[in-house]
Amino acid sequence: MEPGSSASDSDCEECSGTGTLTITYNPQKTFDWYEPGGQWDGEIRGEATVARRWSDLVPDDISRNMVLVREVPAGFVPWAVLTPDGNWHGGGGDADKDMGAWTAEQANILHKYPDYLAISVHFHH
Repeated sequence: MEPGSSASDSDCEECSGTGTLTITYNPQKTFDWYEPGGQWDGEIRGEATVARRWSDLVPDDISRNMVLVREVPAGFVPWAVLTPDGNWHGGGGDADKDMGAWTAEQANILHKYPDYLAISVHFHH
């Protein structure tokens, strides 16, 4: 649509005249696919991981991968944390990470949000 216009351009190559554009990439370039829990299915709840293929997961399974932040097991150390303000913490390559420092940092981050929901998501970066 042209700025200030209420009609879409029927010749628009990006929206094919619909006025709607679907974005199929992550503009923050943090990940390119994800699934609830993934290979760490259930670990955020302190449960044993269930071996399965990504295609076996269904929406009902997300309950195995979410818990209040205050209930996250002490030994569960995520690779990254996305906070309610939209900021990513951690991440980076494993070779670049001081795991002792990251364990302390993520514990401090999580401590700020005890009543928020933590959801474990396996994603590819």
